[in-house]
Amino acid sequence: MRSDAGRQGLLHERLTDVFLVLLLTVYLFVFNSDGYLSLTQAKRPLFYVLCGGYAVLCLLLYFEQLVVGERKPTGLRQLASSTTWTQRLVLLYWLLTVLSALLSDARSVTWFGGTRDEGVLTISIYCAVFLAASIFGRAKPWHLYVLGGAVLLQSLLCAVQLQGGNPLGLYPDGVNYFDANAAYSGAYLGTVGNVDFLGTFYCLAAALLLAALLRMDSRRRWLMLLPLAAAGYVIFRMRVWSCIVGLTVGMLLALPLVLRLSDGARRKLALATFGCAVLAGAAAVVFAVCRGVPRSLESGRLYIWREVLERVPQHIWFGAGPDTMSLANIPPFERYDAALGQTRVAHIDAAHNEYLNVLYHQGIFALLAELGAIAASLLSWWKHSRRCPAAAILGAGVLCYAIQAFFNISMFLTAPFFWLALGLLDGSCRGNHIQKGRKQHERKDLG
Repeated sequence: MRSDAGRQGLLHERLTDVFLVLLLTVYLFVFNSDGYLSLTQAKRPLFYVLCGGYAVLCLLLYFEQLVVGERKPTGLRQLASSTTWTQRLVLLYWLLTVLSALLSDARSVTWFGGTRDEGVLTISIYCAVFLAASIFGRAKPWHLYVLGGAVLLQSLLCAVQLQGGNPLGLYPDGVNYFDANAAYSGAYLGTVGNVDFLGTFYCLAAALLLAALLRMDSRRRWLMLLPLAAAGYVIFRMRVWSCIVGLTVGMLLALPLVLRLSDGARRKLALATFGCAVLAGAAAVVFAVCRGVPRSLESGRLYIWREVLERVPQHIWFGAGPDTMSLANIPPFERYDAALGQTRVAHIDAAHNEYLNVLYHQGIFALLAELGAIAASLLSWWKHSRRCPAAAILGAGVLCYAIQAFFNISMFLTAPFFWLALGLLDGSCRGNHIQKGRKQHERKDLG
């Protein structure tokens, strides 16, 4: 018979399974009758209910165990020894975010956020999702098939839109994808909306599916080829370079850890792939110097990065406060569009670089905590990827996301997928460490 504590643990695990399925189905595909005109408004309440509700339910179940005596209260020393470095650093990142909000001159804006909804409440939910998944979640093979199905459906919708169709009425009447930056500002595809955010989702999802194809033993892993091919078509057609760079460089660096290799072979391949990545980066720099920086980067992101960096020293330690960049009076970016015969004006409310965004809004200590959490998770990935397939696969996704984040924005439309993956990676490495410790202990007893 299963003990009460075991039943509670299983309940937490199933709760995470349900959350993952709802995130990849209802949340990913939800929209309302206004389509792209109000896609963010359609997903915002579901984000609070689904992601916030998952974290709250896990917390309530945990406290229920304390009340009924199924789980003993944990002291500070026990808590420190039972948590991972990734968990500690994510908690520190959250605390520094709250402190940044308290010290901000725009304190009233920081709690719910300004134009991007990236205030303390949203960031708290991200951190809570990570902690709940890392403590209570367990990565399972069937999760990948749910992800594959979601990617395939999303890609089929995008493929129709890329042919000029409007099957779900997401575009206004008489408008389609090819009217991007003409009839409307930006470019929109699928049920994520802006192609930059869709690229973020594809970067993480395609990395997970490709890593699963390379690492899993099951014959059914070849089913991953179908969503991967569909995703590849969409990625190629929409040409979001943050996605392409993140996926290409990330998977190249991840190969030694994804493939099942001996320690010696893994080290050799790691050196080779790192060398290839360095050469590719050097080639890109040379190309940029000789041929010029791509216009999209020169005309947009470089301007934004320069303007934001100039203002960072004003609030270097604890930032200006979460999601307050729209109040900084940064001169908008202007560019003449010859095709339209008019000047485009883009107001700046985010750094278009997740790390620079954290540095500006929450300060250097929060940035170091976030980077430390990612580094700690990737270090655990290195240690456990050989013996733990789940860790090998999830680490590839986290690495690819972390690379593309250098050119992109964090927002609740796609960020929950990353924090869930990060939590499951941390939980997989932690579980593998516990299993390894138990086996060593058993061997000592037998010896």
